Amino acid sequence: AVCLKPDRFGEVYDPTGGREDLNRKVLRILHPGSFRDDPTRLFRAARYAVRYGLEPTAETDTAVEQADVRSVSSDRRRAEVERICAETKWAEKVVWLNRWGIWKTLSEGWEPALSTLHRMDTVRNWASKTPAGGYPAPELRFLSLCFHAPQALATAVAIRPREQDILTRARAVLESLEGPEDGPWYREMDNHPEEALLAALTAIRRDPQKLRLTRYLAEIRHRVLEITGDDLISAGARPGPELGAALRRTLDAFRTGVIGGRSSQMTYALKVYGEMVKPENAGDS
Repeated sequence: AVCLKPDRFGEVYDPTGGREDLNRKVLRILHPGSFRDDPTRLFRAARYAVRYGLEPTAETDTAVEQADVRSVSSDRRRAEVERICAETKWAEKVVWLNRWGIWKTLSEGWEPALSTLHRMDTVRNWASKTPAGGYPAPELRFLSLCFHAPQALATAVAIRPREQDILTRARAVLESLEGPEDGPWYREMDNHPEEALLAALTAIRRDPQKLRLTRYLAEIRHRVLEITGDDLISAGARPGPELGAALRRTLDAFRTGVIGGRSSQMTYALKVYGEMVKPENAGDS
């Protein structure tokens, strides 16, 4: 604290010796029961240690043994993890907590690796240069962290129902990519939100699957038809399942580069529609 009284203006009040700690680059608790009284200080310690280049004192390291991070509510644990995910050097701060076994305690033995966390940011940086880049980095980091860890961690940090659904979908994406690239394989990808696709991408190391998903995210997903069912109806088509099927096949052809803009889309869709209803008309005649 700094005094604001005119006669003592600027005088530093430092009863705990914090300035000396900063000069010595050490991280020190104020009393032996600090972490026991509030285990969320473990997360803050990691943030400060990496941010300011501090090394815990022996007393600080020893005091961790008295802390039980499981005694804190899952909402408070989530808040601390979210704060870390929103900071610069977040990956280093997450990994720093490995020294105190925090992630092992919360996730049944799992510990994050720096290379895995950096891959998350690589995916986010890549996505920011594509149409898929609208998802905020802190939220994607939080989701990806839970995606790579056992389910126990997601539970420990109060993951929400929608977020749990995203993780489930991300696993489904990985399973889909294991299959052959035949036909409109990307239709399955259309069913998943972009954050699930990006979370899945952080877990892919093999080039074939990675190339398929990055191509889908950067190009295929955002190719939409310039025509609608109303356009086909105006051209003589009738409402019904054939109309929807013709549009889906036209979208497949457009996404794979078989056809181009609006004019060719109309021609192709009407041709496909005509082939679908022709047998029915032939039977009537």
